[in-house]
Amino acid sequence: MLKSATPNEMRFMSSLKDELLSRLNIMTLMPELKGRGLYMFCMRDPRGLAGIRPGHHGAIYVGATEKSLVIRKQFLQVHSGRAALRRSLGALLREDLKLQPLAKGLQSSKSEKFRFTNDGEARLTEWMNNNLWAAQLEVKVLLSRKEIDLIRELQPPLNLTKWFNPQKAFICERRKVCADMALGRF
Repeated sequence: MLKSATPNEMRFMSSLKDELLSRLNIMTLMPELKGRGLYMFCMRDPRGLAGIRPGHHGAIYVGATEKSLVIRKQFLQVHSGRAALRRSLGALLREDLKLQPLAKGLQSSKSEKFRFTNDGEARLTEWMNNNLWAAQLEVKVLLSRKEIDLIRELQPPLNLTKWFNPQKAFICERRKVCADMALGRF
């Protein structure tokens, strides 16, 4: 159980949130930051993802990395098998974008073990570029607590852990359909 935040911690979290929100931009204009930090993705149009209600400020995903912020990788991944955000978005957009799930590996049986055909991945990247804002912020402090606090405050629906997410079951069911299709069970 997390301890209650002190007033100073609450002000710091508010400043982190405000700074991230002020940096929202389209991916092609994002600087390449390579330090540790926080990142977020927001919908440009809150109605742009059928069946999903974005969190506060349009947030759909918040993350932290202790290694490198290069969040462009979410857009430039070879396939969705390496990025939870892409898998969730693809599962939600499978029919609209005509995405065909493929098994990530020969022994894949879990919902995170799928990707889409290369042409489907290109359509997903194009959708992301046209529909999402992104922001990143280098942060020198311990990130795990900051990430959890931001997730709980912004309530991004594609974050499936670290908060009580009322949309989790729907998203997980859509991801399971993709995994089942990839494994030939559907």
